[in-house]
Amino acid sequence: MSDPASPTINRPFDSWKQIIPIWQNEPLPEGLDVLRIAVITWNMKGKPPPEDVSDIILKPALHHIYVICTQECMRPIALSVIYSSMIVWEQTITKELGDDYRFIGGESIGGTHMMLIVHKSIIHLCSQPRIDTVSTGFFNIIPNKGAVGICFNVKSTSFLLIGSHLASGEGCVTDRNENFNRIESELELGDRRETLASNRFDCAFFLGDLNYRIKVSALFANGLILNHEKYALLKKDELIYEISEGRTAYGFKEGLITFPPTFKYKGNEYVLKRIPSWTDRILFKSKNDILKQQTYGHIPYNTYSDHKPVFSQFTVQV
Repeated sequence: MSDPASPTINRPFDSWKQIIPIWQNEPLPEGLDVLRIAVITWNMKGKPPPEDVSDIILKPALHHIYVICTQECMRPIALSVIYSSMIVWEQTITKELGDDYRFIGGESIGGTHMMLIVHKSIIHLCSQPRIDTVSTGFFNIIPNKGAVGICFNVKSTSFLLIGSHLASGEGCVTDRNENFNRIESELELGDRRETLASNRFDCAFFLGDLNYRIKVSALFANGLILNHEKYALLKKDELIYEISEGRTAYGFKEGLITFPPTFKYKGNEYVLKRIPSWTDRILFKSKNDILKQQTYGHIPYNTYSDHKPVFSQFTVQV
């Protein structure tokens, strides 16, 4: 198709399939052999927490484990490089979850933050988490970009959580691949005899603002979105292509994307100075396929940032 003339799309997600979080208003199962996990990533555009974060934690659905990665959280990246505390954000989320949940691990590198929160019913089954960070910013020293890794066990099942913010900019796909691969090789978590950090654990997640783009013009991408041509867009997605070529994310899987690109918005319209893209992603892998992805979607009506939050729900047998 030719480039469409329309400069913006009003509420582009209305014509796309909306994924609603499951387990809403359902109590957690009494048995602790199969656990529910919520994994969320959100670029907050340098802002403090909104007053209402119930959509971010997928209320009223309940989970045993919450993995939440934010980028540009609380303040712009330049300020976060100097002062990276995210205590206010952590307190906001834990307060919203309530007294049945325990914050057991969190860390920041620049503006990238990860937190791990678990339900009190499994706290006695969880090991003390270990945390490491990798900078991928300027000269691989300045933490304007990078990743936080958290590892822990539930019973004898080991988990690795990697929350990241990779190189930005159109045409920087090689930099993003290098960031991804260096994070995997340099995280000092797990058995270092295995080169890739994610292969050292039973279950691994790699999530965040990975910044991979759609390789068409902004106007052309908008036209495909408006016409609900999902598969034409997916064929032009950098991350899908780079994985298929074996250049990054080795062994990771991603659920089927049925939601429109999550960046760059102003309210509910795309900003055409940037190519609409699925910058915000959640990847996963597990030994013997013990992780089962149940949903993969975004939160379309959240207009707090220029990114839409992205979530995925899993079950895991431990």
